[in-house]
Amino acid sequence: MLLTRLKIIIPSCFVFKKLSYISFLINNQGDLNPLNRGEYRKAIRVGKTKSTELIMENLNFHKQKLYSLIVAGAALIALFLPWAKVSYGGYGGGSVNGLHGEGFITLLGVGAVAAACLMGDKMKTFEGNFKNIALGGFGGIIAGAVIAFINISGKGRGIIKPGLGIWLAIAAGAVGLLFLLGIIKFPDPKPKV
Repeated sequence: MLLTRLKIIIPSCFVFKKLSYISFLINNQGDLNPLNRGEYRKAIRVGKTKSTELIMENLNFHKQKLYSLIVAGAALIALFLPWAKVSYGGYGGGSVNGLHGEGFITLLGVGAVAAACLMGDKMKTFEGNFKNIALGGFGGIIAGAVIAFINISGKGRGIIKPGLGIWLAIAAGAVGLLFLLGIIKFPDPKPKV
């Protein structure tokens, strides 16, 4: 089973690498030398960090919204991972991903966070109702995963166990919620002078 997953994952990594290289060439008009690009020279003159500041300028997202989208993306990936594993001893078993049952609450939470990030001015922090929508979305991510965890734990002692996806969804929701509340702070891409 692991060999089958590796056969799927490894070619997809190569495809993603080629697509990102093609995107790089299109954005830089075929110029591979980053010193010939205007933004890079501006970043060197101003003294900003090269990679993170250029990424945020090109995506036109504020740091808070970009990190919220990344955490919501992790929760979306968690929906496709196994949320429950069933084991019948020597007779085999199986797994179920998060796109069943209570996982839809988590999916709605991911959608709410994405909508809050994409609505309004993307270059500003969350304000007013958009912050409440994002907080509610991260709360929905946690709620869906915790409800599914309670349902899985209450059924079939020893036969049904929670999978990796449910733990990743709980962690992503908690990190996003604590980040928006200001308890967790991600590093600032701008150096302090």
